Amino acid sequence: MLEPAPLERDDIRRYLASTALFRDLDESTFSSVEAELDRMTLDTGDTLMEQGALGDSLFVLVSGRLRVFVRSETGAEDAVGEISPGEAVGEMALISDEPRSATVRCIRPSLVVRLSRAGFERLEARHPQIMKQVARTLVRRLRQVNVAREDRPKPLTIGIVAATPDVDLMNFCRLLADALSRIDSTYHLNVPFIESQFGLGFTNSPIRSEHGQKLSTWISEQERHYRFVLYESSGPKSEWTQRAIRHSDRIFVVVPSGKTPLEGLARFVNEELAESAARKDLVFIHSGMDRTASGTSAWLDAIPAQEHCHVWLYSSQDFDRLARLISGRAFGLVLGGGGARGFAHIGVIQALNEKNIPIDFVGGTSIGALIAAEFAMDWSADRMRKANREAFRSHPLRGDYKTPMVSLAESSGSDQLYDNLFGEHQIEDQCRNYFAVSCNLTRGEAVIHRRGRFKECVQASCALPVLDPPLFSNGDLIVDGALINNLPADVMKSICDGRVIAVDVSPRRDLRSQSAETQVTGWESSRVVRSRVQAASTAPNSFSIVMRTIMLNSVISADSMKRHIDVYLKPPIEEVEMFDWMAIDDIIEIGYRHAIDKLKEARVIFGHE
Repeated sequence: MLEPAPLERDDIRRYLASTALFRDLDESTFSSVEAELDRMTLDTGDTLMEQGALGDSLFVLVSGRLRVFVRSETGAEDAVGEISPGEAVGEMALISDEPRSATVRCIRPSLVVRLSRAGFERLEARHPQIMKQVARTLVRRLRQVNVAREDRPKPLTIGIVAATPDVDLMNFCRLLADALSRIDSTYHLNVPFIESQFGLGFTNSPIRSEHGQKLSTWISEQERHYRFVLYESSGPKSEWTQRAIRHSDRIFVVVPSGKTPLEGLARFVNEELAESAARKDLVFIHSGMDRTASGTSAWLDAIPAQEHCHVWLYSSQDFDRLARLISGRAFGLVLGGGGARGFAHIGVIQALNEKNIPIDFVGGTSIGALIAAEFAMDWSADRMRKANREAFRSHPLRGDYKTPMVSLAESSGSDQLYDNLFGEHQIEDQCRNYFAVSCNLTRGEAVIHRRGRFKECVQASCALPVLDPPLFSNGDLIVDGALINNLPADVMKSICDGRVIAVDVSPRRDLRSQSAETQVTGWESSRVVRSRVQAASTAPNSFSIVMRTIMLNSVISADSMKRHIDVYLKPPIEEVEMFDWMAIDDIIEIGYRHAIDKLKEARVIFGHE
């Protein structure tokens, strides 16, 4: 932390006068407050206050961003909030004479003003209304903690950095700014624009120089007036690029298609970003008309990122998707497991497409993971219908039952099914982000698949214990995700900043009791077993009983997932048999009709009203 410097009244007076803490003060009182304030500049990583320390000062953030952490009894720190320009912090400990209740750290270069306890007491003696203002600030903060608020989203600064020298950042930033401006006010800053305002060479001024401080003050003012501020970097090692990185809440590294991550270049990019505490994402830009990508995995290995996405420069829909991801308005679709009943997911997707509801993330378990994979590859509902009808007619799952060793089924049939559907397509190469859930039976924990070939990840998520061969990974057994999380809305909520739509195709009640003449024996010939599994019989068989047993815990726990869900869809598929793969058209229609009805009720959530 740098030493306090004298307050420059003319530079920051307008910030303080507009804050909740000081806005209602008359001129005389405000002038007295100014006389007691000190200015402090913080760098990324600096600690403003430490949990448990004596609270001897109140702070107001003028520019930058602070993050609030609370330390648990185990010593782990959890981020619980952020402080934006104009907000006060530390006032509770100041007036209660108690230790700090949280740690506050700087997450990008910041300017704060400090009011010491001695200064506060002098002001209180001369201007009692100061205590009232502090009390009001405390009440507002407590309300914000106890009541979820969406009326004033926090501003966001976004740094755009090139992964290679040949990226056309200006065009990319212009298109992104256009998309963000359709959501809220947006300001695009780059070297040509700044120098047109302040003069040539101004952006080369060191951050701590007089010109650099003047530029910081001006930029902070813009951040107060715009929801989104884009910093377009100007090349490696430049002062402006360093400013863009250090002042950004979120950083996008832009990668051109067809390029490979050279070791030296990737190391240089990582070094440039190393000091920033901001979230880093990769954006792959494509200029051709062919909507296929490759080589994504190598970049994800070279430049660690929290998320990534693919954008085609000609597609306004892709930029709108990126804008939703940035603004917290993304839509995630979760598809649950349930055997052939999962074909209802295709009908739901058809309804979503017809209602122009964009889906940015998609994921699921078991059959839900399979349909989600097809959607991630941008298949239409009609293509899904045709491909699955053919695939499940040729290689129905749970169809090749043999003498039990590891499982009742051979893997050859399912291998061919997944190979026919997904080939060599990779999860990370798709324009829509995807995950599948499977269960590590060895360790008793969920496995979230977000990279790799679709066919292995989907097969893992669909591998029913006993019925199907498990997958082996590093000595562990990987089986159907329905065993541990059949409707993974919690997984979606953790990666999708926005609304979650979930489709539950696992009935609460199943395996109704049957009359005596439909009872079955414990063991029958493989021919009889095969005929029972493939037929749309209402008699429960050993396989449907095992399936129900496997999924029962997830069915029961589905209710607990609803707190993560904004739109919950449960098509009426109770009469559909678990393995009735040939009823695909009827099942799709059930899902479609249900979704059309329910989406009408939820149209406000999708911004249709």
